[in-house]
Amino acid sequence: MPNLSKIAGTNLYFKLETLQRCRAFKFRGALSKISTLPKGSTIVCASAGHHSQGCALSAQICGMKCIVYMPLTAPITKVDATKGYGAEVRQFGFSFDEAFKQMQEDLASNPDWIFVPPFDSDEVIAGQGTIGLEICQQIPDVDTVVVAVGGGGLVAGVATAVKALRPNARVIAVNAAVRPATYLKYKNLKGQPIDPNCDKKFIGNPLADGIAVINPGKVTFPYIEKYVDDFVVVTEDEISRAIVMLAERSKMICEGAGAAPCAAVLFKKFDFKPDEKIVCVLSGGNIELPLLARCIDRALFLTGRRVNFNVSLPVSSGHYIKMLEILNQFKFEVLGTFALPNANCYANHIRYVVTVEVPNPALLEDVKTKFEENGWIINITETQPSDE
Repeated sequence: MPNLSKIAGTNLYFKLETLQRCRAFKFRGALSKISTLPKGSTIVCASAGHHSQGCALSAQICGMKCIVYMPLTAPITKVDATKGYGAEVRQFGFSFDEAFKQMQEDLASNPDWIFVPPFDSDEVIAGQGTIGLEICQQIPDVDTVVVAVGGGGLVAGVATAVKALRPNARVIAVNAAVRPATYLKYKNLKGQPIDPNCDKKFIGNPLADGIAVINPGKVTFPYIEKYVDDFVVVTEDEISRAIVMLAERSKMICEGAGAAPCAAVLFKKFDFKPDEKIVCVLSGGNIELPLLARCIDRALFLTGRRVNFNVSLPVSSGHYIKMLEILNQFKFEVLGTFALPNANCYANHIRYVVTVEVPNPALLEDVKTKFEENGWIINITETQPSDE
């Protein structure tokens, strides 16, 4: 099985913030900011993700009280993790905006509290920039660094450090195509064309929710404008496949935002040479298990390793059993069958949807031929990326 460098066609390295404390880069920026505050301070933040855990752990290390505001819909794993670092968690409303509004109201009546922003702070940016310092120390001849962008704190810090130590190295920023606010601002400012995959009308929670910001950072954006060499977007299916490829080929668990830089390289969103040294910052590894399972499921369909057969069989158990025998002959693992009586077929036929795992996609045509030899009407569902 080829490794990801061979698949990408270049020398690919990973900066593993997935192994950082809290399993994400946010701890760096939070500690950088909180460590400058007076001892005994009470810090507050609003977050349903990594920033809450980064602040909680940093406050614990610095001997401060931490109050975190989260919506009632925040994943219980993240709520428990934040509490586990000693923070007081206050949950309000059903969205981040409602929790943030409550935090602002409480801040107004508690002037001694100190708000720690997730990215719009020079101290936070400096903390994230230590990643860039470490990259240049560990790979002094790095050619390109690829970083996911939400509010911009991570890329602002990394790009500043990389350009200071290795001015000729490129910094490539990556946004999710379904929440491309920072990407659009950058491209419009530079007068560059917009990727047609951008989808500003996307409904629901994006896979890379950690970088799905609505408003780009005010403090961070000047750094992005100055130091980022190019800005690209990746689609939901590209992120999903990158998550699975990282797990399968490199044995690393990444969340959507963390896998976005890898997706940008694997799906060649920018030009690079075979002899380049490219570092992808895998910014976080906190992915809910049900979501990881859905990513795996989707990637298996996209790569032809899992397919749906739509087959019309005569009403007879013998035909159904023979179909299963043929699938077993080719080592196709049947995951489930669903019968649709009289749906677009003859009255004395039943249409089945059969989901199978395929050991080798090249065998699909052989199976189809076998089915047709028995007089069965078959269609193999062609799964195409839904966001391309």
